[in-house]
Amino acid sequence: MAESNVYPSEEDFFYFCFDCRNTLKETEKEFLYVGALGPCYTCNLCRQEFEAGFKREKIKLDKTKMPSCSCAVCGKTFGRSDTLLHHSYQHSKQWPYQCSFCQKGFAIHSLLKKHERKRNTVREIQCNKCFKYFLGKICFALQSGAYCEECSNGPYPTEYVAS
Repeated sequence: MAESNVYPSEEDFFYFCFDCRNTLKETEKEFLYVGALGPCYTCNLCRQEFEAGFKREKIKLDKTKMPSCSCAVCGKTFGRSDTLLHHSYQHSKQWPYQCSFCQKGFAIHSLLKKHERKRNTVREIQCNKCFKYFLGKICFALQSGAYCEECSNGPYPTEYVAS
């Protein structure tokens, strides 16, 4: 009985540039560093060529055990097609629901509504420039870079509230 090749071939891997690797939520141990002299790899996410980055083995599943849906971009597998659809928005950035203030995208309308409820909470915010506190409404992700009305130099997604 002849033994098949037990080592994966290059077609068994997905490749990622440094920037795209940082957007993925997988753990470090799932990736291998790759490098070459000159750009000879193509990122599966942004399609840019690179000479140093990461590769990850494609996940192989026994299709008889579990039906799954696999992402064509990064190879991540999902048990349900709707979960794959929600995941695909991370790659395309074409979110069906988006916050009008911070532009954060959401796959599900109820998650946008939850985000908006948090945003509509009046809170004490510290100015990133003068360090004074002021009252306002702001998306939580933007709070660390917020400016008071005096320090702001243009439109910013902060809704100031009079104290």
